[in-house]
Amino acid sequence: MRSSRAALVQHVAGSAASVAHFGLQSLTKRQPTGNMLERIGELIERGAPS
Repeated sequence: MRSSRAALVQHVAGSAASVAHFGLQSLTKRQPTGNMLERIGELIERGAPS
């Protein structure tokens, strides 16, 4: 992975978590990105396709 730790946190936990963890207030985004943890949780709640 050729990216920064902030980008990794953004992908896994979301842009808001990355901004909060690394104090990047000047680098906020218009729309939240990443947050694979939330997306995986939503898929688990939905269950297997029938």
